[in-house]
Amino acid sequence: MLFRLLHILNLGPIKSELNAFSNKNVKFVCHYVINTLLLHRNLKLINMTKDYLFPSQFQKLGWILLAPFGLLFLYLCFTTSGSRVELNVPVFAIINNDIGNSTHWFTFIKNDILDEITYIGLIVSLVFIAFSKEECDDEFILEIRRNSLVWALLINSLILIFCELFIYGFVFLEILYFNLLSILILFIIKFKIAVYKLDKFDEDEE
Repeated sequence: MLFRLLHILNLGPIKSELNAFSNKNVKFVCHYVINTLLLHRNLKLINMTKDYLFPSQFQKLGWILLAPFGLLFLYLCFTTSGSRVELNVPVFAIINNDIGNSTHWFTFIKNDILDEITYIGLIVSLVFIAFSKEECDDEFILEIRRNSLVWALLINSLILIFCELFIYGFVFLEILYFNLLSILILFIIKFKIAVYKLDKFDEDEE
């Protein structure tokens, strides 16, 4: 299946290089990159219309939400589990598999939900910022948004490959966890810089 996708994408030379690798992690990264390239190809065929975007007011809401949840994220990063505040409450788990314990399906467990609140808050705020209309949302902005999304996916794939090759242990698992947010962050940075340059160019023209 992997090499069939490479043939579809006209990436035949990569096939000979992949034959030299047998590590499962490397294969996983290759699948990740290929899926990104497929998405890039499909995005060229899809017109990202304004109907898929939130109203512009949601962008301001996203920035407002980002401040407290960003601080919570930093708090979790720089504190240990024994010293931080915990919000242990009963939660419903579709599947639960703690280290050293058996797997349980559809059960209630007691869990510290501070992590979940933080990450859900960050994802929601970043989505509002990334996918809300600009005040002057035209065809140029739509094209910038599409190109920025593709750029973010490709750069995120390269970062993942680098981490797969040179970072090991639990640190790598933490990086995968952060990967939930990194695509949105890269997209926002690229998109905002491109929009700023466009606005500055329009001002200079005037």
